[in-house]
Amino acid sequence: MKKTIALIIFLLSMGCVSAQQQDFHMIWQDEFDGQGHPDSSRWNYETGGGGWGNNELQYYTERRLKNARLEDGRLIIEAHKEYYQGNDYTSARLTTKNNGDWVHGRIEARAKLPSGTGTWPAIWMLPTEWIYGDGGWPDNGEIDIMEHVGYDEGIIHGTIHTHAYNHMDGTDKGETTEVPDATEAFHEYAIEWTQSEIRWYVDDQLYFTFENEGTGWREWPFDHPFHLLMNIAIGGNWGGIEGVDDSIFPVQMQVDYVRVYQTADQIGELIKGPDELVGRQEGVSFSTPIKDAQSYQWSAPEGAEITSATDERQVTVDWGCQGGEVACTIATSDSLYEATRQVSLTEPQMQGPRFYNENDDPITFSVPEMTETTYQWELPEGGSFLSGEGTHLVEVDWPERADSIRLHITNECGELTISHFLWTPGTQYPFPDPEQPHLLPDTIDPTHYDYGGEGVAYHDNSSANEGDGIRQDEGVDTESMDQGHGSIGYIKPGEWVEYAIKVEEEFSAKVVLRMASAVRTNGTVDVLVNGETVASDIQAHNTGEWNLFEEFESNTFTLSPQDTLLRLEFDNYNFNLGRVIFKQVETALDQSPNDPSINLYPNPARENLHVASEHDIKRLEIYELTGRLIHSENLTGTNRNHQLSLKTLPPGMYLIRIDLANQGSITQKIIKK
Repeated sequence: MKKTIALIIFLLSMGCVSAQQQDFHMIWQDEFDGQGHPDSSRWNYETGGGGWGNNELQYYTERRLKNARLEDGRLIIEAHKEYYQGNDYTSARLTTKNNGDWVHGRIEARAKLPSGTGTWPAIWMLPTEWIYGDGGWPDNGEIDIMEHVGYDEGIIHGTIHTHAYNHMDGTDKGETTEVPDATEAFHEYAIEWTQSEIRWYVDDQLYFTFENEGTGWREWPFDHPFHLLMNIAIGGNWGGIEGVDDSIFPVQMQVDYVRVYQTADQIGELIKGPDELVGRQEGVSFSTPIKDAQSYQWSAPEGAEITSATDERQVTVDWGCQGGEVACTIATSDSLYEATRQVSLTEPQMQGPRFYNENDDPITFSVPEMTETTYQWELPEGGSFLSGEGTHLVEVDWPERADSIRLHITNECGELTISHFLWTPGTQYPFPDPEQPHLLPDTIDPTHYDYGGEGVAYHDNSSANEGDGIRQDEGVDTESMDQGHGSIGYIKPGEWVEYAIKVEEEFSAKVVLRMASAVRTNGTVDVLVNGETVASDIQAHNTGEWNLFEEFESNTFTLSPQDTLLRLEFDNYNFNLGRVIFKQVETALDQSPNDPSINLYPNPARENLHVASEHDIKRLEIYELTGRLIHSENLTGTNRNHQLSLKTLPPGMYLIRIDLANQGSITQKIIKK
């Protein structure tokens, strides 16, 4: 009987032990050595008051040692009772966003928690990019590794929040475990996150598992990078249920360490570094994310030289004149990895500004630094070198005009001459390459509106970019909500954007606008080419979510090589614009001209043409025989007989295209006398 009990205990313990027995490798850590401010290469501050959506009472400060500091090998987050920026308490909220962002792995922190009614410490995770649902919380998920409220001391909470499972709807998923001395001693709080489940541990004892149901993002948005947060909140909807005991302050959460582990499969690439290098490039770094290996042994291809120690986690290489493979043998306590990274050779590209501005002097140009290389720079007339002539980086006093700088590079890999053009600011050019307009038919990313600035390439009612997408120094509100592609949000009436376009051969086109809205909207878009409207009042609808884009198609129009500028004009509020798709369509000439269900009379006609159909007529379009659309009108309701005015048409032969309800379209020839 004793042997049976011992076996059961052993098997249970095997189910509870985690990182050390699952071939995890440390990829990120902070042991909080030193004194002063937290390491800015690892930690950011989120600041402010206002309740943080939970009626919290504290103000989170930035780089204030009183609230966040390193001390005796620990991170101290300390809350105080003090009036600050309109709030009665101060604290700190630290985050690894963009310094530590992970999909899957083991995330652990060893901490001692504050005590006292009104405290609400948390170690938790949020998404780095908000890509699902309405683009906010809880659609994009939250993982609470540890939460503790002071009025219920010793009870640790592990919870997830998603669209389907959240506390607002009373459907949140979580569990608690007792840690009676949580405020007196250090304990390790951890999750292990895989594609199929997230497991919660305290001191390696499993107490909660949340499984991926495989039904989509509403239940499982945990398939993209999340970052870590640590903070002490004061009061709030949960932490302040029994009020705040002001006699407890100051209070601290002390953190001994934070460590992140992943398996080799979760890490993915075991060697991090560039995929492309230029010949003779100097001082190139390669590294492995595995921080806790027992040994590393690096090698580089023929012609390349490792200039640092070859048995460290990171090496520095001076490259040769050919591509090849960087390799590292990584020995851990239980595994041996033979990792490689293939590197190809590419030509050097000159780095420098695209536009000249007289306020920018001096202007810097550079190429990657190369060993045993000569650099011969050539400036346009009127320019002069301020520093760096003969090196890979120069500072230049630029002449006040658009012009080119040239560089002749010579080394054992060969000779090469490259150039870089500076354009005049305030003039309209294509984005991202001023020499490459958008070639149509194709898809245009709406955030790739032209260079030129406010009033030249766009008009926005506010000077600041209210979105979180590219081109933050411009006024257009860019985002990336269209399935990861660019989008424009916060649209207001009267705003517009322009795009340089190129059409190589004339074709009949339709434009498809991808638009989204989570509310009822009357927002419309007009499409102009070379200043003339080719499609008007393309209307957005409520698609249910701000990032749920649907396609809205225009009428047919003709694009020709003379067309060089596209403008999109916005009317009304409450919609987002995603990708803009120009597609080539069949012209009226390609359609069948005869159908007995349509009667056109008189034909030829002098002033008016009567259109009769067995089905409801929804739209009429008149084309020249070249396929160019010259007239269109939409019909509403039940309409099987319609009189069409031809008074403005010159005499000749035309094609009329008739769109019928649920019957497609029919095309016939007509003659105007």
